Amino acid sequence: MKNSILIILVLVLALFLLPSCVTPTFELGDWVIWGTDCAQISFDYKISAPAEVCIVDPKGTEISWAHLHEGWGHTQACIAREHQSPTPGTYKMLVVYHGKQTIFEKDFVLTGFNVSISQIQPRWTQDSFGNRYKLESIGIEVFNRGDLPVYISIVSCGLDAKGIGSDFPRLFVNPQQKGTFYFYPPGIVKALGDTYAEAGTHTLTVKIEDDKGFLAERTTSVSVP
Repeated sequence: MKNSILIILVLVLALFLLPSCVTPTFELGDWVIWGTDCAQISFDYKISAPAEVCIVDPKGTEISWAHLHEGWGHTQACIAREHQSPTPGTYKMLVVYHGKQTIFEKDFVLTGFNVSISQIQPRWTQDSFGNRYKLESIGIEVFNRGDLPVYISIVSCGLDAKGIGSDFPRLFVNPQQKGTFYFYPPGIVKALGDTYAEAGTHTLTVKIEDDKGFLAERTTSVSVP
């Protein structure tokens, strides 16, 4: 009788522990690197048990964790901090089961963003005296030819080699995409210089930066009006 009870207890314990002893299977489907509030990897997956995914940046820092539901699913995980441009290099995806067992690992080698200012579009209005024109707004088109999104944090402008101000937007341009952005006083104009110009040809310079520094600059000749 005692042996029968012991056997039953062992069987019950084995049935309870068996699911945790089986290593789940994971399949990575389509994936893409994209930007929203943060640069992220968005991907499809299939997994046989709930787990967590961890993204590690090229410096070895754990950037984000996300939950994976059992079965087919889709999720996103940040590869950089909010509104910061990601660093080029090798990123690692780890799928972790029960907080300790890595059941899947993949490296993503990303070369970075490649940014240029492809267009500058100023808009002028004539002042009340009729002989000068005020720079009302500036439109810029930014082209990112790289494989990582870029986050623009500073836009600086100059008119005829004189600084006329800066703006501090929170903009991003996704890989292989163009973004067009417009800036208006008092945003782009911070009382750092004269935003008026007489009729004729002038030079307008726009420089963009991210959280790490210089990204791109473009100088163009503009006709006023």
